[in-house]
Amino acid sequence: MERVYKGVCPQCGRKYSRTTKPKSAIFACKKCGHDVQVKVEKASRTPGSSSEHKKRKEKAKPKELSSSEKWAQEQAAARALMLKVASGILVVCLMIVAGVVVSLKRSAAEAKRQETIANLAKGTGDGSTPIPLLLETIENESQEAKRGAVASFEKMGASASEAVPQLVKLLDHDSESVKVYTLRALAGIGESAKSAVKPVEKTLLDSKSTKVKAAAIGALRMWQTPEEIVPLLVPLVGSSDRSLQEEAVAGLAGAGPEAKAAVPELLVLIRQGGEKLAKNSARAVGSIDPENPDVFRALELTLKNSSKSWEIRRGAAEGLGYCGEKAIPLLKESIESPSLISASSHALAQTGDPAAIPILVRTLNRLDEIEVQERRGISVPRNYVVTKSTSNALGEVLSERKYRVGSYEAQQRAISKGIDGARGERDKREHAIRQALAKLGVIGDDGVKAAMEKVDREVLGWDPELWSQSKELIVPEEQRLSHLCWSPNGKLLMGVKGERFIGGDANRLFLWDIDNSKLKYDFSVQTPDEELETFAFSSDSQLLAAGGRGKKIYVWSLEDGKLLHELVIGSRRGIFGSISALKFLDAKTLGSISSDANFRKWNLEDGKLISTEDYSGGRTYAQFSEDGKVLALAGTTGSGNVTKGGRVTDFATGKVLYNYTGRPKAMSHNGMWLAETSSYSTDRGAIEIHSVQARKEVTAVKVPRDSRTHDLDMPTAIAFNPEGTIMVNGGIRGTVRFWQSEEGRELMVRKLHARPVTAIAFSYDGSHLASTSLDSKIQILSQEKQVASE
Repeated sequence: MERVYKGVCPQCGRKYSRTTKPKSAIFACKKCGHDVQVKVEKASRTPGSSSEHKKRKEKAKPKELSSSEKWAQEQAAARALMLKVASGILVVCLMIVAGVVVSLKRSAAEAKRQETIANLAKGTGDGSTPIPLLLETIENESQEAKRGAVASFEKMGASASEAVPQLVKLLDHDSESVKVYTLRALAGIGESAKSAVKPVEKTLLDSKSTKVKAAAIGALRMWQTPEEIVPLLVPLVGSSDRSLQEEAVAGLAGAGPEAKAAVPELLVLIRQGGEKLAKNSARAVGSIDPENPDVFRALELTLKNSSKSWEIRRGAAEGLGYCGEKAIPLLKESIESPSLISASSHALAQTGDPAAIPILVRTLNRLDEIEVQERRGISVPRNYVVTKSTSNALGEVLSERKYRVGSYEAQQRAISKGIDGARGERDKREHAIRQALAKLGVIGDDGVKAAMEKVDREVLGWDPELWSQSKELIVPEEQRLSHLCWSPNGKLLMGVKGERFIGGDANRLFLWDIDNSKLKYDFSVQTPDEELETFAFSSDSQLLAAGGRGKKIYVWSLEDGKLLHELVIGSRRGIFGSISALKFLDAKTLGSISSDANFRKWNLEDGKLISTEDYSGGRTYAQFSEDGKVLALAGTTGSGNVTKGGRVTDFATGKVLYNYTGRPKAMSHNGMWLAETSSYSTDRGAIEIHSVQARKEVTAVKVPRDSRTHDLDMPTAIAFNPEGTIMVNGGIRGTVRFWQSEEGRELMVRKLHARPVTAIAFSYDGSHLASTSLDSKIQILSQEKQVASE
């Protein structure tokens, strides 16, 4: 019989029934939670239930095991016990090993900590020490370790800002060296340590140590404006301690007029101070009193004094930057020196004058040339000389000394080091120039181009849009002209066929009336050997004189076209001189210079010679400027091709204005600018431009190569505008290129002819440019006058 446990909830009537005995006789109803009383009842067994019960009972009885089964069971139990024991032992061993590892790690960390502290004490910290360890070192370790920890904060910079409160406490330390290191660290942290201003000022005023004072000044310079720090610095400029004096002077840079009391002392330091002190004094005095003539003069003399070190001269350049527009000519000259490029660039930007922009751009364009020059000057070890193989391998001709056997590897290392240095210097200079241009509002290559166009319009009066092709003149009989020349009044244009190699008839002069574009005169010289090369108009444009390789000078009246005179050059010491230059001294007198080194005066009323005198000391080539005030001279060898001993003189006084080597291809109307093509095969296509006033070659422009054929557009004719600010050259491809004379910048290029240009000339007022070529045509470009809008 089985027992059944039943119950009914008196509250909800839910019935419960189960065969297993509940834990208690009363349980809670699952539906309503009311107590339910359990009653036990005996249930009748179903058929077969008794036998099944017996089977289950028998099955539950333990089975009798055989001896072999019992032995196997015992062995399995033994193995399980051994496994448990081994696992326990392994766990214990692992715990022991873990403990040892943790102990070793703690020991290594402590050893590393002690090593770091030792390194800090030795001053060999690398700035990567964790800040908490540095703060701990400041609190507990030796004085040497404190110094090292503080020095690490200086290396860490702004990232060490959380250490500022601890560093401020160290300003009360007894050790002078700790205070100095702390002040340097605060300065190194920068703006994040600005809360330390008051304690640092107190340290500056209370300390008797000059080193501490100098370090305090260095820190205050990081946080305070010039107006705030000047009262503290001015009394220290005259200090007898060099380090304190240097910090005070460096702090006065950019101080302004508040520091004028220190100017006399600073001027003395420029002359008598050491390199660092003199440099900082020059920089400071320019910023303090730029309007003071004594200051400007002192800086000018320092900048020009080649006996001064480059550092002092750099300081003078930077000081001049505060002097504004009046300093630009000096800085323009100083930036020519590679060692002063960076300082002069910074100074030019400091002036804030737009006139500095073209100077900076020109220098930027010269950097590659400067780098090449520095490469060629690379020095190698004394025992080794550059071999041809080394030189060729590096792509540079680095030395012209005699070649001798040496270590190829040593040479290559030395030269490569020099080349890397030259390239590095070039990058630094370019960065300085780019920064200066950015300060002047010129950013990037597009900004440079736009700024230069603005400067050209405002300074040069140059605008390419104002130039247009206004006229085309056809040369009669397809004659090819070798010379073009304008009359002073701009109404006549003369073209000359005077050189046989161009072809056609020699010695024909064509004069066009520009107003109506008609040919007015056609003069012809019958003697075929007298090729005409030099010409002159009278100031009133009524007379024309021409001469050349023959011994005659021809004078025509431009009123009626009649030939007035044929002036014959007589021989002197058996030499007949060809005509080099002509000049109307007045309406009745003509001057001529010939290759026999004589200047002759002619009376144009009767055609007689007035006087003959030696003028050139044997120089056989001469050329007058258009205004007749300046004369260029040159000597030639017997072949007449090689020139030497050139000079430019004031014609009235004979004073030598400029000495040069060569023979000018063109001269400006006022004679202050010369141009000649380069005589070096490596500079084919280059035009050298000389400034007579500056007494030097200012630039060399090089025409570009054709993008398709890579051929040079070789210059075939050159001319200057009246002021000399713009140089124009005609090219072999029929192009006309305009250049800024002083900087060598290309302003404009026009394709005017189908064949090579043979002659080019500006009118006297600079408003017209005429060019001709082998196509027997004359093209005239005219500049429109700008009309101000109302």
